[in-house]
Amino acid sequence: MAARTSSPTTSPTADDAGWRRLNLVFMLNTSTRPLTTEEIVTDSDLGYGSDNLDSEMRKFRRDRKALASCGIIIRNMQPEGSSETETGLWAIDRTSTFAATDELSLDELDLVIDALTKHLAIPQNPLSTPLASALKKAQIVRAVRSGERTTSIFDAPDRTPNPIVEAVWQAYTTKRALKVSYCDAKGTESQRTIQIYGLFMQNGTTYLTGLDDASGQIRTFRIDRIKRAWRPQGRYVVPESFDVRAYRFLPFDFSDEAPVDAMVQFPATSTEAERATITCGRGTITHEADDTWTWHIEARSLDAMARYLLGHARDNIVPIAPDALVDTWNTLCNKAVCAHEN
Repeated sequence: MAARTSSPTTSPTADDAGWRRLNLVFMLNTSTRPLTTEEIVTDSDLGYGSDNLDSEMRKFRRDRKALASCGIIIRNMQPEGSSETETGLWAIDRTSTFAATDELSLDELDLVIDALTKHLAIPQNPLSTPLASALKKAQIVRAVRSGERTTSIFDAPDRTPNPIVEAVWQAYTTKRALKVSYCDAKGTESQRTIQIYGLFMQNGTTYLTGLDDASGQIRTFRIDRIKRAWRPQGRYVVPESFDVRAYRFLPFDFSDEAPVDAMVQFPATSTEAERATITCGRGTITHEADDTWTWHIEARSLDAMARYLLGHARDNIVPIAPDALVDTWNTLCNKAVCAHEN
């Protein structure tokens, strides 16, 4: 399932192990490729992302050990002896991962219940329906195991579902097209029918991606801008080539400026996995005569793009167009060098 969660405004701190480990398992389970160490330990949505890289690496090691004790094995897919900091590629080892035969302890159940409760607090969470079901089951199991029968578990009223989110989830899981009334960023409302291919959350906002009948293209929409939804109808099949990562947003997508065509050069020694990590499946890549690779991508904020590329400087990628992007990149590099010298 193409979905991902991030913490709500009232999210737990980055030290909340249950929240972080649930996010980590969910992200690795839904990813179509192994994730690099950098992608994991710099992701604030996962519960990492502080400025102290060593601290985040220690958290990641503790999380892998804790999950392994529960039968969930996260393995480095790089050859033995590779540096986990520099070249780690992490995935769930599905041949070794298993559900432990021992029952969860009450403390472990409390951890699950707490994590599920916090995920359900996320506004517009597309996974609210299955998560609510899982939470209720976990609460009942805990109550039976502990011999308790509390009002908070059995007698509390059911949550009030968001009808729009429920309609989106139903359409997505049954693979039926959803007719909606959608209000864009300019306040213009229109009706369109969408075949939902994927769902994801980013920066606390939930998005759906799918084939839009109004444009005839695969588009991404904010769920909180859907004003009305009709009963899903008409079967469809998600194309095998669809990858929701190609429709996620990068830091340089957010700006009021008009998009410009940018080009970035990857060295001849770069691997397909390395290029995929940086491009996130966005834009196009061409193989040049000198064996280098050129990434063609639209950018709205050249400053944000230069900073994004600088964060991957150790991969030896450099911007080559437009000139304004190259100038911004050079300025940032000079500042970084000066700061290091001081």
